[in-house]
Amino acid sequence: MLLLRRSLPLGLLAAVYSHAAPLEKHIYIAPSSSLSPFTGEETYHGTFFNGGNPVSVLMCSRACSHLDSLAESITTPFNGIFGDEAVVWVEEATVEGALRTQEPDFPTALAQFTGALLFPDGQAVMQSSPFQKNLRLLWSSDRAALFSLPSKDLGELDYAIPRLWELIRVPSEPLPIVGLFTESDSDKRLREILSKVHFNPDVASVLSSISPARMGFDIRWLTGESTDSPIVSRHSFTDGAITAARWIKGRLEETGASCHFMEFLEGFSPNVICSYAADPNFNKTLPAPRVILSAHYDSRGSFGSTRAPGGDDDGSGVVHLLAIARAIYRRKVTFPIDVELVAFAGEEQGLLGSYAYAKQLYDDGVDIMLQIQADMLAYHDSDEPMQLGLPQSIGSPVAGELLANISAIYVPELTVGTTEACCSDHQSFWMHGFTSTQVFERAGGIIDPKYHNSGDLSNRTNYDLEQVHAIAKVTVGQIFPSQQSSD
Repeated sequence: MLLLRRSLPLGLLAAVYSHAAPLEKHIYIAPSSSLSPFTGEETYHGTFFNGGNPVSVLMCSRACSHLDSLAESITTPFNGIFGDEAVVWVEEATVEGALRTQEPDFPTALAQFTGALLFPDGQAVMQSSPFQKNLRLLWSSDRAALFSLPSKDLGELDYAIPRLWELIRVPSEPLPIVGLFTESDSDKRLREILSKVHFNPDVASVLSSISPARMGFDIRWLTGESTDSPIVSRHSFTDGAITAARWIKGRLEETGASCHFMEFLEGFSPNVICSYAADPNFNKTLPAPRVILSAHYDSRGSFGSTRAPGGDDDGSGVVHLLAIARAIYRRKVTFPIDVELVAFAGEEQGLLGSYAYAKQLYDDGVDIMLQIQADMLAYHDSDEPMQLGLPQSIGSPVAGELLANISAIYVPELTVGTTEACCSDHQSFWMHGFTSTQVFERAGGIIDPKYHNSGDLSNRTNYDLEQVHAIAKVTVGQIFPSQQSSD
């Protein structure tokens, strides 16, 4: 049976699904503001967006009375679960303008996608779906839904879902919850750095060496617009993604980085992880803390099309990493900390590559000072100033404050604001308790008309590498904490 729980005014929404005894799982979907360390201890499986409102998913192997008492319940038939099953959160992207009017609202899109009959109380009976018997609708609201499906199908789900849907795989293991309520030690360390940040001419000189000149070549190669590029798609399951991974690794190794591939799921292209080790002349105590700058190199195209160029989403983030790497090489920069430049795969299928890496770092106890994800940097409406969007909810506030201050000091041409655009790889790190944030192309929602579209090329109106260049200065500017401090 599938037990759907409807919320009381201040209560929890929950979906409880069971298999043949004794295996069962109970999933609770709660407003994040209603949680405490006690209610979420050993049951917290991440925070997501439900119409712009943060909600948290909690799981129990049996009914959790301290959660159950907060909700009323109804029941509906359910046919069972799979042994190797993934639970996936689906939410509607925050979009504005024409994108909002061109696409159906979430309940309509959900009904079309599942072929479901939606009843007045919100329950759904599956009629048909792209995955036939394999896809289960566990719960839905007017802006989000929870599905289950075999893990082997994760690589194909993004081919079938509506354009404005974002996927995030719900972790199968509990996550640390303390970061939802108090600043971590890493947050406090960053806040101390933030209090000392000031203009430094040496840092400004490094930032000025970041050149947009090579960005045009890089993005045309990644999108397949260049005549010498073999890439048609960078979808995580394509040969084009493997080609892109090798090319990115080669370009970063040319700058002196030590690089390797990280395989994380069968069939997926790998993460590309490149590092610059801390200079021992700066840091006498090893291992040094680590800063990670990242983007995702996989892409998503139009429904039914094999073309997925991903010029903005997220080729722009990748070329921003390459520009930073070349500045490091050109100026022979060394760091007081370990610095990694990482290109993730599997982002479009649910943040899969970044989750695997964040979990590995968490399990190994690695000291992460800060992680910054660059995702969608290039679309710049000509009626708006160049902008930098920082997360409104999913991310570490102190990290956003640091980037805003660095922008004000070194890149004042950027107008800085907050955005509800969500669901990129920083979320994997943030949910593991690491200090992390995202840089995005504007304050507010997504307005790129080629979002999740096979027309996401660089040779089009409002694709602006100068904005990518400006944001790159901000993300690399925070790598120099000791040089920026006044002591």
